[in-house]
Parts: sequence; structure tokens; C-alpha cells
Amino acid sequence: MPRLAAIALVCLALTLVACEPEPDPALPGTATFEPTQTPTSAPTATPTPLVVPSYPELVCTWAEVAEVTDGDTLTVRIDGEIDRVRFIGVDTPEIDLRGGGVESFGMEAAAFVVASVAFPYVCLEADFTDRDDFDRLLRYAWLPDGRLLNEELLRQGLALINTFPPDVRHLESRYLPAQEAARQAGLGVWALEPTPEGQCDPAYPGVCIPSPPPDLDCGEIAFRRFIVRPPDPHRFDADGNGVGCEG
Repeated sequence: MPRLAAIALVCLALTLVACEPEPDPALPGTATFEPTQTPTSAPTATPTPLVVPSYPELVCTWAEVAEVTDGDTLTVRIDGEIDRVRFIGVDTPEIDLRGGGVESFGMEAAAFVVASVAFPYVCLEADFTDRDDFDRLLRYAWLPDGRLLNEELLRQGLALINTFPPDVRHLESRYLPAQEAARQAGLGVWALEPTPEGQCDPAYPGVCIPSPPPDLDCGEIAFRRFIVRPPDPHRFDADGNGVGCEG
């Protein structure tokens, strides 16, 4: 998707869902992707129980998407109650329209989620930890067609793996292969051009970290989970997976 089109799509979607209207008692569980002044159409039927052939033991709960906050955060309605959801194990570039700060591919990640949840139901799968420190539900978000949205963000190069044990159910089987495929294809954040030589070392595109000397470690910089290119003079990428300072 061209960058300008992606930005236009997500700005429109985020603007439309910024204010949650009161539910229409005649139409329980309607989506909020339409402007409040537009008459609401009949609600989309909740999908039948999700079946994923490659993952037959899947247990998840259907939720209606009320708002896309950014590439890894949703507001949903479950049994009539509103709750916030943070995708497990992935981190998308930050987007803060109110503050005016947007990281590279932050808009594209949010636009991808908006397009993916247009149904607008997701099936939420839990791992070990129920909520994060911000009281958001920690979940894997399955789409009605059987795709895992967390994994698809990695596959498109619109997120980086950011796991915290013991919530690592899909790390080996889905996350690592998807991220490596995006890396090999140079998609999304993996297509970022190296920073020009000068004050910023070209081994770390997307962030500005000076070349040695001095030799820096992760505790001496503010950046986390950034792209690392060879030769990685500061040795931020200890495991060689192309992502620096993951801890």
C-alpha cells in the first residue's frame, strides 16, 4: 500500500472511531467505524467458532472491534462490555496523533490493522498473563479467515517480535518464521534505508546512534528493538536476529 494512501486510511479510521457512541438498543453490538451522524446498518453476524487446521486446539473468544488505537492495540466489545487489548509478543512503530509523533511505518501498521478488522470481529486467544500493567487484555487476535493478526504484522514487516516469557506460545512456530520472511524480503521496517554516515551510524537505520568510540551498550541508549545492520559496531544485536536491544 503506498505510504500516502496508508496514512490517509488510518487517519480517517482513527478519526471516525475517536468518540464511542452510545450503543443503539435496537442494534446491539454494532460497530463504530461509521460517523455517528450516519445511520447504522444492521450488525454483522458473529462468526461461527473459529477453526484453524494447523492449530486445532485453539480456544478463543469472539470480540467486536470498536476502535483501532494503533498497530498493536484495540478497543473491543465483549458481551456488551468495552475493554482494551494489547497484542501479545509484537511491537509496532509508535503512532500518537495527538502528540504529533509518528515513527516510520507506524501509520502503515495501524492502516493494516484497520483493513484487517473491517469484519469487525476478532477471536481473542489468551496465553499465561491476562493483563498488562495498563490493565489491557493481553491476547493473540485471530481473524475470521484463520490468520493470526499478530503474525501477519510481523510477516508484513510492520512489527518486531517483543516477547515476555511465559507468553511465548507462538514464538517458535509462527513469530520467528514470519519475521525472518519479512527480513529476507526487505518488507516494512526491514526496508528502512541506512542512516547517512556522520553523527548517526548507518548500521542502525531508523534511529540515531553515533559510531564508536565510545563503545556503547544497551543500558547507555534510549532505543529498544531497533533494526541492526552488519557490522553492528556496538554489538547491540547479541543473538544476530537483526533486532538490537531486545531486553
